[in-house]
Amino acid sequence: MKHIIGLTGNIATGKSSVLRMLERLGAKAIDADALAHHLMEPQTPVWLAIVEAFGEGILQPDGRIDRRRLGSIVFSDPDALKRLERIVHPAVIARTMEMIQQATEPVVAIEAIKLIEAGMHRQCHSLWVVTCTPQQQLERLMRSRNLSEEEARLYIAAQPPPEEKLKLADVVIDNSGTIEQTWQQVRREWERIVEETNMSVRGFLGKHYRLVAWLVLAAGMVAILLWAARDVDLLPSQLAALVVTTVLLAGACVWIIGLE
Repeated sequence: MKHIIGLTGNIATGKSSVLRMLERLGAKAIDADALAHHLMEPQTPVWLAIVEAFGEGILQPDGRIDRRRLGSIVFSDPDALKRLERIVHPAVIARTMEMIQQATEPVVAIEAIKLIEAGMHRQCHSLWVVTCTPQQQLERLMRSRNLSEEEARLYIAAQPPPEEKLKLADVVIDNSGTIEQTWQQVRREWERIVEETNMSVRGFLGKHYRLVAWLVLAAGMVAILLWAARDVDLLPSQLAALVVTTVLLAGACVWIIGLE
């Protein structure tokens, strides 16, 4: 069973840095913002719905959505922001669920600024919230998006208070220090998840040891049967009957041994 980490926090707190650390440790990383970018490509259903809702004035000459222009609209108008979220969130959630199902890694980390607001946190086994100081948040946002201080403050003001996320957090990552300090926090929580996952596997094996023994014994007996019958001209139905009988015999052996 996969362990799903929901990674959130307000804008410019360093969620992406924590996601990269989790990916480095072995998690399947899913960046919801990057998914939203992809889903907003020209002529996609999401693109069409956004253009219909906000007009062609938000488009660049090449037809792509000007995210800065769209941001200036929605971050100054709560109703417009809700309208945008109603368009984008369902598509992002659907694609995220597909990626979780396809992931082969035992741990999946989903980074989304609106993880809680979109209800995606209910699909997660643990909720991580990344924090930093308000001044760091402002400086990082201005630097990463090339915004003026006024624009950056507008973006930050559109966010819900961080306390709302912190109330629901299972893990809080303080990203106000050095990269090494953040890394130590992430690695410590990762090791805890790995230990819990290993304990779950050991618990299953201990609880269902007869089932495990049956499967192992049956696999070995069927392998021997197929090897022994490799030169025998058997009909498919005959071979299938022998395999079924062998599996049942393995189960009977495990049951008899268990009675002692």
